[in-house]
Amino acid sequence: MLTFPSALKIYLAVEPVDMRKAFNGLWTVAEQKLREDPRNGAVFVFVNKDRDRLKMLYWDGTGVVENAIRPTKLGAKNWLFIGHPDAGQRSAIIYSIVGSCRRQGIDPLLYLREVLTRLPSMTTRSDVRSLLPSRW
Repeated sequence: MLTFPSALKIYLAVEPVDMRKAFNGLWTVAEQKLREDPRNGAVFVFVNKDRDRLKMLYWDGTGVVENAIRPTKLGAKNWLFIGHPDAGQRSAIIYSIVGSCRRQGIDPLLYLREVLTRLPSMTTRSDVRSLLPSRW
């Protein structure tokens, strides 16, 4: 699992990238197309032409971390423009919940309905932990 600093910058390549590129190829795209130094501590996100696959490039200070993700359909171009600085983090949380549900074989919609119904009555952290998809 990756953890990132709270003041993290995220750069999204709007043009599709060949997903066969390893970290050195993505590094070059970050430098040439995005005109950013990959060592600046930001996350660089790349999508394929169908926008259903995603790769991230992150310099953690000791080396490059490359992470390939195949999320639920990325929603074509409308996910490229999130609109508000906080919306990106919220979208990431929703994607994480949906991904966790799918890994556990849980229907994400049923899970979210149940959690949102039960959450207001929860009073302690242990109550809330019981709602995690892994403990469902």
